[in-house]
Amino acid sequence: MNFSSDNTEENTASSQGISSHSSSRSSSRTSQKRMRGSRVDTNVMELDCSFDHLNDEDINQVLITDDIKTISSSTSEKKQKLSDSELIEIIDEFLSIAKEKLQEFDISDEKYNNGDDEQVLDTVQQNALRESRLQKNEFQSAISCLNREYNDILPLLRNNSDKVLQLQRIKQKLECELKHWQSYLPIYTRRSDIIEKLKINQVLILKADSGSGKSTQIVQYLSDANFADEKQIICTQPYKLMARSLAARVAEEYGCKIGEEVGFQVASGEPITSSRTKIKFVTDTVFLNEYQNSPMLEQYSVVVIDEAQERKIDTDIVLGLMKQCLRKRKDLKLIVMSSTIDTCLFYNYFVSNFTCETLEVGSRTCPIEDIYMDDEDENYVQAAVTKAIEIHQSDEGGDILVFLRGQDEIDLALTDLNKKLENDRSYIALPLHEELSEKEITQIFEKMPNKRKIIFSTNIAESSITIDGVKHVVDSGMKKEKIWNEQKKIEVLKIGQITKNSVQQRRKRAGRTSVGKVKTN
Repeated sequence: MNFSSDNTEENTASSQGISSHSSSRSSSRTSQKRMRGSRVDTNVMELDCSFDHLNDEDINQVLITDDIKTISSSTSEKKQKLSDSELIEIIDEFLSIAKEKLQEFDISDEKYNNGDDEQVLDTVQQNALRESRLQKNEFQSAISCLNREYNDILPLLRNNSDKVLQLQRIKQKLECELKHWQSYLPIYTRRSDIIEKLKINQVLILKADSGSGKSTQIVQYLSDANFADEKQIICTQPYKLMARSLAARVAEEYGCKIGEEVGFQVASGEPITSSRTKIKFVTDTVFLNEYQNSPMLEQYSVVVIDEAQERKIDTDIVLGLMKQCLRKRKDLKLIVMSSTIDTCLFYNYFVSNFTCETLEVGSRTCPIEDIYMDDEDENYVQAAVTKAIEIHQSDEGGDILVFLRGQDEIDLALTDLNKKLENDRSYIALPLHEELSEKEITQIFEKMPNKRKIIFSTNIAESSITIDGVKHVVDSGMKKEKIWNEQKKIEVLKIGQITKNSVQQRRKRAGRTSVGKVKTN
């Protein structure tokens, strides 16, 4: 039978843990090359709701010599075999970048430790300042550790060819570390806590707000911590689109093509994986089918159940089956995570049988203005379209995300919008639901600097999916979902109003990357 539904809070302000092994020629060459790129501003007083960290140019501009050309994240270049001298030069460049950025941060941050400037910051800016200091400490600790390992290897290189493999690993970890800090996600501040808690416990209940980075970063942290050295990390998602889009995003950050180190499987399709796959995203339904074929889940070291707040039937079955599997496999780890999870409820469910801990991570949500629409509008689809047009024709920038019940309403809204704006070439209207093709999904996340995106979505956009550029959310307050009818013993489609948790989830879509506005019916 197959299932078929679908560390410290103090600012240490010191970069002394990074060795000065990187040569001066290496340092000066890096600085000159980065001068041609965009300057990274670390001035805290210019905060809106986030700090500027390393950007892609800082990482990808580590140009070594004319012979080596560039360090790129493309698969072909990553697979290129480098000599020990080339690897040493690349590592020196990375360490120089890290040291320079830590020094820049310390200089910018010092005035807040020695003066009263911090008192003039508003609450959002103070939280961002505190979070940035915590992230700096996490980054510095990781870089210092890698630097010590690097210095231990160097004297042994001459007579030990195996050390070249270790250099390659250090180079890759440094590159990942720079990108982790660049992302400036709240989850990064708790990375060490997450890894340590999972090492000493069999189950971790993680509550992390929308925008914290849990869905894209946790699996990467686990891989970096060697949880995927011998077996895979599997992450379940409630929707097919989530599994596909997250796999694409993580593969891009990981520096590989989908199906290599990062893969996925949805519905009854073939798995997009390979023998090198370390991280695998699947729907709950696919996971249940895998469990049916292999109840011990021998191929996995960690199971991550994401968006547990959805509480779909398949998700609840997965939770129950994991309890059985964990009893038999003491080496298997489980992470249950969500932005609105009841940590006490899940903790009590697991703690009687397994070592279990909870952890909460805040978000970096920017200020959001709430505007309430007219309650008397019975045709909320038409009202949502009217509001989207009103925003589009105003002077306010940013993309627009409109929540409706289902695909039929989305199609009606798109037809209505395009008819009313038929002579307007400054926007593009897009649907977002489970039945989209790969091309249509890609279009949702593409940057379109000369057009405003107006996206009509089901509740699928409530969680896990971040669409950069969205500054306006129009919420109909309605949803359509499958629920279990206990009397009839079947799944039925329920149409109704959303819960308070869903209201908050949708609201935060507008404040993920910038200040936003929410229009609620």
